Amino acid sequence: MAVPLQLWALSHDGGRRYGLMTTNISEVFNSVLKGARSLPVTALVQLTFFHLNGYFVARRELGANRLASAERFTPYVDAQIQARVVKAGSMEIVLYDHVQGLFHVKSRRGRTHRLNLHEKKCTCGKTLIYGFPCSHMIAACQHRCVDFRLFVEGYYTTQSYYDTWVSLFHPIFNEDEWPLYGGPAIVPLDSMQRMGSGVLDQSGCIMRWMLGRGKPRSHVGCANNWVTIVVLVNRDLVSNEMQRMRQLLEYLQAELCSRGGGPSTDELQVL
Repeated sequence: MAVPLQLWALSHDGGRRYGLMTTNISEVFNSVLKGARSLPVTALVQLTFFHLNGYFVARRELGANRLASAERFTPYVDAQIQARVVKAGSMEIVLYDHVQGLFHVKSRRGRTHRLNLHEKKCTCGKTLIYGFPCSHMIAACQHRCVDFRLFVEGYYTTQSYYDTWVSLFHPIFNEDEWPLYGGPAIVPLDSMQRMGSGVLDQSGCIMRWMLGRGKPRSHVGCANNWVTIVVLVNRDLVSNEMQRMRQLLEYLQAELCSRGGGPSTDELQVL
């Protein structure tokens, strides 16, 4: 079955993507799933579920509060419009036709734009892209005493914002309340297991050296009846990691002493 052109071709989308070819929607999903990579499937689904529930709860509450306070648009649009109103105050406006709403607007930097209020078009293109009036259109509306809020798209209203997040997530039942599963058993393939980077941490290196499986990344040298152990320690390690390293070093000291009457405690220097 062929996929219709309007679902994937920018030239046939009817202007719904405003001529943009960015990957914003995929970046949104990446933001939601941040921190979930390399997790088991069950943990990944749970993390995604609870993150989404948190998003809906916070935004649903924000929408309800703004509806109660009679706020017309979302906070983002309110802030953008206020900034553009300030910018529009320094522009020069020339009217060409009050019936069609034809203007040209000159910005403070000397750049001129043509706009048509009836068609909601400006040569800067920002009104079409963002869905709310640019500073040039706001300047023209103020010149003609027209409410520029009429040019804000409906999906920026507080009611639309609230309707987007009004859906509820329901609490998960306890595992013993789940319905019985009668489908096939899913077994992971060993060939699909993700391999590590091959770099061991400090404690892993010491443990492998003690077990005789490889050389440690720490440097162990013997001279004049004393042993110097140099361990590369990451200063950002948390306290429990440092405690684990200290226990491994004590174990290493006891192991060295048992292999030939090794050095005493005073002769062991840990740098």
